[in-house]
Amino acid sequence: WTAPGIAPQMDNPELQNLPYLTGGFARWEDILPQGKIIKGYVNEFPEGERGVLVPQGIQSILIVPIFVDCAWWGFIGFDDCIRERDWAPAEMDALRAAAGTLGAAIQHRRADDALMASEEEYRTLIENIQDGIFVIHDREIVFVNEAFAEMAGATAEEIVGRPFTDFVVPEDLETVVDYNRRRLAGEDVPPEYAFNGLHADGVTRVPVTMSVGIIKYRGRIAVLGTVKGIAGQNAGSS
Repeated sequence: WTAPGIAPQMDNPELQNLPYLTGGFARWEDILPQGKIIKGYVNEFPEGERGVLVPQGIQSILIVPIFVDCAWWGFIGFDDCIRERDWAPAEMDALRAAAGTLGAAIQHRRADDALMASEEEYRTLIENIQDGIFVIHDREIVFVNEAFAEMAGATAEEIVGRPFTDFVVPEDLETVVDYNRRRLAGEDVPPEYAFNGLHADGVTRVPVTMSVGIIKYRGRIAVLGTVKGIAGQNAGSS
């Protein structure tokens, strides 16, 4: 932001990618990582710094460091191009608060990017496993891989969001639901068992064995399971 009548320097090519050491700001590179601020009248600054700041018309400056994940990331500042001024404590506090907010936002964005990259790697791994894999939260299917979708006869998009009970034949439903309830309650239930799954067409049986466990998925308690067809048993109609 610049005040009316002040030329913005955002696109000044001489200020783009300016190195601290050779650009005359080695002092800043020493002070700012310590969490200290830089402030004062520009005409009292070292010659190298004045050579960059004076042509911009800056008379007084206030610089506050930005930290991301406890590491020095950069800085944010106020320039006064009208007069020399002594920065008030309230102005310094406001700039520190802005620096803290910006640093937290950058850290949050980095965490989101890292999570997305991790999930993409995980998804690539899961999609290349031949067994069907699913995640259930509150009886709702929240994730399936392509192998599960193919086994169920639908796309992953068509399956996610539906109750898992849609994919169990009626005569096995009570057992599967009971095991799921008891597992979430911490009771001892078989970690692997066989039953007849139900194809998305609502008719075709799919004999499978299922292995399940409790995980935390996106911060929530969920059930992770793998299913595989039983060798020697073919899918058939109810």
